[in-house]
Amino acid sequence: MNPMNTLYYDAEVSDDIRCQQLYDGQLFVYAPIPSSLALVEHARALAEAAFAPLDPRKAQDELAVLFFAWAIAAITFVIISSITASVYRMILCCPRVGTRSTFIIMTSPVGRLPSSIQA
Repeated sequence: MNPMNTLYYDAEVSDDIRCQQLYDGQLFVYAPIPSSLALVEHARALAEAAFAPLDPRKAQDELAVLFFAWAIAAITFVIISSITASVYRMILCCPRVGTRSTFIIMTSPVGRLPSSIQA
């Protein structure tokens, strides 16, 4: 086992090598692509709307813990339910990333609103 980790930037390696290196603790970073930037902008807009008029980066300092946690869960649910698997594939299926062993798992993390913050 190699005690040092390597950070690979825009590495063009086979899916098998990348998977093995990830399993061994190596790190891969890829430059943004238009589809990933669009996903980030979509998430940013949702966060800004959910926490308005607060700055979403500072909302955790201003809101009750339960309300903040619920809001984050709701944003996550909206992102997951509004973006189809095809959008995720556009992000993951760029020429740099192999898709033979890529799985997209979509979950629903939101349950009921905690009774302490229900209207």
